[in-house]
Amino acid sequence: AASASGAGASQISGGGGAAADGGAANPLDFPPCQVTVVCGSVLGAVHSTLEQATTMDQSLPAATLYRTARELLDLFRAVVPQRHSEGLAALPRLAALFHNDCLLLAHACHTVCLGYRPKLPAPLHKTASLVDLAPALRSLGEQCLQRQVAAQMVQLDEFNQAVAWIPDDDFESAQVAAGDDAQEALVAGKGGSGSGSGSGEDAVAKCLYHLHHLANLWESVLPPQVYRQVMARLLRRAAQPLLDAVLAASEIAECATHRLHAMLGDLDGAKQALLDAPHATHAEGPAMEHTPGG
Repeated sequence: AASASGAGASQISGGGGAAADGGAANPLDFPPCQVTVVCGSVLGAVHSTLEQATTMDQSLPAATLYRTARELLDLFRAVVPQRHSEGLAALPRLAALFHNDCLLLAHACHTVCLGYRPKLPAPLHKTASLVDLAPALRSLGEQCLQRQVAAQMVQLDEFNQAVAWIPDDDFESAQVAAGDDAQEALVAGKGGSGSGSGSGEDAVAKCLYHLHHLANLWESVLPPQVYRQVMARLLRRAAQPLLDAVLAASEIAECATHRLHAMLGDLDGAKQALLDAPHATHAEGPAMEHTPGG
């Protein structure tokens, strides 16, 4: 149970070295990511159970072991999300690990029987398969991650609530009349926006801090493509209120343009840091090397 909660995580490397050398990537490779120790144990038990089934001369005990391998995957799908429902909803890293667990097991459903089926007694040597279990596992993992992403979007929306991204004309006029010091304060984001609204600079800073925190949790855990897709969605959600305000404005005072330029520059810098930087591959737990067919 402690491992299932993500306390122990292992690194999965799909062996994408061929693509890095300019060759074609193996379509059976699983992308590099972290999974829980429980996932590795379940997958190992499936392999050992099918291996034992190949040693049976009669079809009945072989069929029993084959069904046992299938039930191990069903048991994981039924027990883990129920046992750790609160953690999956509250902890971003745990949700990402469970997502990876489900995707790895779904991937294994497509490939794991290929090495054992020819050795099984009739009729299993022609019919044994786990492929039908893959869609449910994949859907379970994707739903868990999407619920976590939706929760993070709600948090970003709270940061952007009641923010006056473009101050009104009266406030701008008052700042100009107050002199250069007030003008500089406005450009620096220290001036108020009137009507008790929040500062755009503060909202952007809170959103970016939150996104960098999520990146620290997810970058070494999720597969690179999934990580970039998720962070791109969240970054767009954080920037959308500012973009909408700019596009909807009929005119923008010169002083406000300096503030908008600074905020948009911060968002662009975050995009480069969060999405364009090389994907981290370090593991936080003991490494477990994964090779196709292993």
